[in-house]
Amino acid sequence: MKKILILLSYLYAYLLPGQKAQLPSIMVGQEKYIDLGYPDLAFVESQLSIDPNDPKHMLAGAIMVDPTRTDDYWNVALTTFDGGVTWKFHKFEIPQAADPWGLIMENGEALFSVLGFDSLLVYHSVDGGKTWGKAPINLGVGHDHQVLVEDRSNGPYKNSVYLTSIKGNDIYIARKDSTNKPFQGISQFKANNLNTNTLTPVVLSDGTLIASYINFQRYGTDGAQWLQNELAWIVKSNDGGRTFSPPLFVSEACGKGFDQLGVDASDSKYKDRLYWLCATPKDRAIYFHYSTDSGNKWSQPFPIRTFNQDTTYERPVFNNAPMMAVNKEGIIGIIWQEREQHPPSKCQYLYFTASVDGGQTFLPPVKISQKPSCPLDGKNGWAGIRWKPGGDYQGLATTANGNFLALWSDSRSGIFQLYQAEIKVSARN
Repeated sequence: MKKILILLSYLYAYLLPGQKAQLPSIMVGQEKYIDLGYPDLAFVESQLSIDPNDPKHMLAGAIMVDPTRTDDYWNVALTTFDGGVTWKFHKFEIPQAADPWGLIMENGEALFSVLGFDSLLVYHSVDGGKTWGKAPINLGVGHDHQVLVEDRSNGPYKNSVYLTSIKGNDIYIARKDSTNKPFQGISQFKANNLNTNTLTPVVLSDGTLIASYINFQRYGTDGAQWLQNELAWIVKSNDGGRTFSPPLFVSEACGKGFDQLGVDASDSKYKDRLYWLCATPKDRAIYFHYSTDSGNKWSQPFPIRTFNQDTTYERPVFNNAPMMAVNKEGIIGIIWQEREQHPPSKCQYLYFTASVDGGQTFLPPVKISQKPSCPLDGKNGWAGIRWKPGGDYQGLATTANGNFLALWSDSRSGIFQLYQAEIKVSARN
């Protein structure tokens, strides 16, 4: 019934009297294997950044894992200047490094953050990732879930780059301004007495920085206990991250996973609309929310994908790594890994959907990967158990021409390797 209603909404929106329906469409390009020359090592937790001025210049991050040794994993950066035909490989010599996150800035330079065992480091590349400086900025110990975002507004902090992380159990903000000065920690505060993780930050068109976080555990006399429902929040700053608003509540529909805050940074009619994407194993659904007033009020959670509640699988559908991006036309793209179509749920495929109306409705999902990825089979070892969908997050970004590019970890060969595919969404055929 829900699919019928969505289809009728599209017909109403796009069908004029006496004319043929012109419905939105999703066109998926050929998936491509990225050969890094290490067929016996697993590559997981992919992340992708694309030069806003050059769609052929891209920076990807991943964790390179030896599946035979639980202490052998490293962050790597991959750079391409020909649209993904060839990739340059760089391994950061920081052992047991996780949470890779890179960023290509508007000036074409690149940053890459590495969460090491005992420090959070940020590397700078003046040539867009061809080479990396040997003296990274060290932001200290105790960090987790760090993310980078650039202010591409016309506000007072234009071209500043923000890093948000959880430090201890405090929300931590560092900023690098548009000069060559390094990152500096400018804010650190405790949101509440619950266990907290920071997520993706965004910047509005007026330069307002919005940081996001979730609460997932309480601390009590009986130790740390999971909350019945994850609590999602944002805080806003109008002074470059020095001070923040009181917390603004987003949702309690989400479950364990890496939620994502997004923004429409285009000049479309949905400009500055905020989006929240999450999933929950409890409801076995992927939820979407939107805000039209900078995060003060949020829509009810909308399930863009629900899974069979009655079918018993060897292991449940893993759907807690959805990622989204918004293109220059205001179209929202979302990817996720799904096992529903492959009983007994040992293998998974990458799926994509899109919204052309600001998150009010979504197109029927399409399959991006054409072969099953089976993380617990083959040679993944402990990496297949730790990163079942290929990572706590995956790569999705938009190009300067408005297309989406997905970058994900796929185990079709028996071990996690990286694949890419370009996706075009047309608002009308």
